[in-house]
Amino acid sequence: MEAPVIDRFHPAVRQWFLTAFGVPSPPQTAGWPAISRGENTLIVAPTGSGKTLAAFLWCINHLVVENGQSVPPDLPVKRRGRAAAKQNHTGGVRVLYISPLKALNNDIHRNLELPLAGIEREAAGLGLPFRPIRTAVRTGDTTQRERNAMLKDPPDILITTPESLYIMLSSEKARTLFTAVRYVIVDEIHAVSGNKRGVHLSLTLERLQELIVRTGGSAPVRIGLSATQRPLETVAHFLGGVERTDGQPVPRPVTIVDAGFRKRTDLQVICTPDDFTDLPMNSVWNTVYPRLLELIRSHRSTLVFVNNRRLAERIAAKLNEMLDGQENTLGLYAVPVRGAESAAPPARPFDVLAYHGSMSRTVRESIESDLKRGRLRALVTTSALELGIDIGSVDLVVQVQSPKGIARGLQRVGRSGHVVNAQSKGRIIVTHREDLLESAVVAQAMTEHAIERTAVPVNCLDVLAQQVVAMVAAEDWSTGDLYDLVRRSYCYRDLPERTFHAVLEMTAGRFSTEAFRELRARIVWDKLHDTLTALPGTAALAVTNAGTIPDRGYYGVYLEDRKTKVGEVDEEFIYESRTGDTFILGTNVWRMTDIDANAVIVQPAPGHPARMPFWRGETIGRPYELCLRMGETVERLASSADADGLLRGLPIDQSSARNIREYIEEQRNATHAVPSHRTVVVEGFRDDVGDPRIVVHSRFGKGVNGLLGLVLLERLKTRLRIDVQMLYNDDGILFRCSDVERLPLDILAEPDLAAAEESIVEHLPSSPLFGALFRQNAERALLLPKGLPGKRRPFFLQRLKAADLLQIVRQYSDFPIVIETMRECLTDVLDLAHFRDVYSRIASGDIEVRTVASETPSPFAASLLFDFTMVYMYEWDDPKSAEKGTFARLNRDLLSDVVELDAVKSVVRNDAVDAVEAQLQHTGITRRARTGAELMEVMLRLGELTEPELA
Repeated sequence: MEAPVIDRFHPAVRQWFLTAFGVPSPPQTAGWPAISRGENTLIVAPTGSGKTLAAFLWCINHLVVENGQSVPPDLPVKRRGRAAAKQNHTGGVRVLYISPLKALNNDIHRNLELPLAGIEREAAGLGLPFRPIRTAVRTGDTTQRERNAMLKDPPDILITTPESLYIMLSSEKARTLFTAVRYVIVDEIHAVSGNKRGVHLSLTLERLQELIVRTGGSAPVRIGLSATQRPLETVAHFLGGVERTDGQPVPRPVTIVDAGFRKRTDLQVICTPDDFTDLPMNSVWNTVYPRLLELIRSHRSTLVFVNNRRLAERIAAKLNEMLDGQENTLGLYAVPVRGAESAAPPARPFDVLAYHGSMSRTVRESIESDLKRGRLRALVTTSALELGIDIGSVDLVVQVQSPKGIARGLQRVGRSGHVVNAQSKGRIIVTHREDLLESAVVAQAMTEHAIERTAVPVNCLDVLAQQVVAMVAAEDWSTGDLYDLVRRSYCYRDLPERTFHAVLEMTAGRFSTEAFRELRARIVWDKLHDTLTALPGTAALAVTNAGTIPDRGYYGVYLEDRKTKVGEVDEEFIYESRTGDTFILGTNVWRMTDIDANAVIVQPAPGHPARMPFWRGETIGRPYELCLRMGETVERLASSADADGLLRGLPIDQSSARNIREYIEEQRNATHAVPSHRTVVVEGFRDDVGDPRIVVHSRFGKGVNGLLGLVLLERLKTRLRIDVQMLYNDDGILFRCSDVERLPLDILAEPDLAAAEESIVEHLPSSPLFGALFRQNAERALLLPKGLPGKRRPFFLQRLKAADLLQIVRQYSDFPIVIETMRECLTDVLDLAHFRDVYSRIASGDIEVRTVASETPSPFAASLLFDFTMVYMYEWDDPKSAEKGTFARLNRDLLSDVVELDAVKSVVRNDAVDAVEAQLQHTGITRRARTGAELMEVMLRLGELTEPELA
């Protein structure tokens, strides 16, 4: 019989673990053998199951053994301090831990102190040689002094983020830290594998491995930690990357340790009003807040999750107000009674705090510490606390409104009972009937652990452009070697060489034009010698624009010392504010004392009435699989003779069951058909001001509905010959027409998939979505670089500049970032694959289309009408179309009748003309070539020159 895995550890490590924990948890028992054999390993387990220690302990064991061998026998075991640490140090980081969250990095750093100190004590007790293992954190918050110290005296274990690792690998000095790395731990891999941040990380890991192998080391062991995902093979391939055999990509071996045992979960959906059609004072929140407070008071520590930052602030403020006994029925804040100022308010029994990504680092770290130590009764948070921070003894998680995803719901509820074998307790409080229906389906899927599939983005050209510039900035490359390295990333395994060359040409300035300076070359591609080299400023550009998280142009909020950061708010919120206004941030009230171009200066204003800030772009879409599940549930409830029996099988309360049953019955009575996964209902009615509206009830999610809406919009415009507005969400599409006599409800008649796809390709580039994604992709590709460090870029100017760039590059059919934006629209944000399936099934009759005209909107349509506010968040990203540029083609003769054009010309000064000519000819001081490579770029741009012109 094989010896227990714990017996393989160094005696000091083994003794510490047995004393601290006794028995390994399932992910530890299953994970340690593979890691100890040097295999790439993906450990999948629920939150609070000990998977972080499953990854770390063998790595620590390796360091203990290696360090013990390097300690001279005459060195006293108990001797500590800097001298002992530096004695015979092997040099460089040996264990690299990467997490997508700064907060998680700080948490891991604190949590490592306990085992490292304990192992050192055990080694001393056993009389074994031991050299202290040193850890360090490197994130965007690390000071320059700490970074310099790290270079001089590298830690054994470095804890960092994907972006900080990218920056260090792009630095000539910092990259020397990594030549000795033996283990790379990627925590919360599920949080990045499905987005561009993960694509960026996958290339960074290949750069890291190339550096280690080229300097004589072995490929590091990659260890991925994930909450339950599917398919696990895809996540494993993403972690491991690929090698090529006979020209074909072959995934590197990764051992999958599926310890995703199901934690016991107590889960229920709560509907606070008895009847959603008869709400007290016309607001569901008047029933939600008291119930929330009741749940908080009946538990030791409660974590309340919401889907956006504004709601987090709003709920925390209202609950604190209720705890103060100051709530009223007129608004959020109580009005003080005259003459009662001297009466001291009753002491609040406890505080309800808000936590989200727009709060300052100092405040967040303080809240994390208090939560971990059990000092907080209640905390209202966004997804910022969704990932694996050790949050201590939370015994209840409340989700306000649907979590919009099954995996997301499990991750959040799993924050309660955050220890092995503990039960997780979760409650979902709903705020309207569509939210109730979705939450019931999500909760049922959560109990069945039926999570959605993870889709890894591939061939993202904006990320590739950024990484290419960074790699060339660090060292010279041949085109072939760089192409080979890129294709070792799972995300670029099938990247065509032609596409790769198109990205190289863009970064080498092929599209450069005087009309847009940022299209200039970032690197030099010498095709004669097939080499890629850097230009002056290339390294700085790559490092100061690191990562894939788009810049939202938020305003920093600072105290009057202009150094202490309170948080950040949306630019649009500030433009609607004035000096003297008060607002809430981090459950505190602040008064604006000064607003400048870069920051808002505030001072505390406790007790004053205040507005809630808002942040644009926080909506979450529903995955396609969840949409199908909702459609199936609705169809069963609508057609079953025993709907009550089906409802009893869902984890919902009695009020929820009654509201769902009435909701579906009312819809069936209104439209004689209930939209489901096999039925689309086209409904026509007139709104409150008599304008005709068409709602296509299509329960296939935003990804499908966005494309379906685009196709039907063009159909309506062609038929009606008028302008039509279109908005869409997870449950349908809304069209607003000007006053037509008869609504064309047969817009889904005779569907033609080929014509639909042609319409999408033709009209998608003119949509606000395309404009918004193009701006973000151009930023990632370094075409819209950030300003000076510490200086804010106004968001509206970013939008205008992106629109200018898009207008210029539309003349090129092969501009990589236009191609990338189209790819992202069709595959990552919208869902072309499932649109094709749905549209084909409509054409074949497998999905039935029903039409109905009514005087008033049906219940499903009424719910849909409330959900369209946030659609306008990309209003100013609307690309500049040819129609909008009509006035550029004015009749010059007519214009000269009212404007003296010759006089206008004479206003231009001769010295200004000379300055512009010098700029265009690159002979001016500011545009003169600084190196031979830059001179070559100038020659290529200017074309053939005569000898006098050259001189």
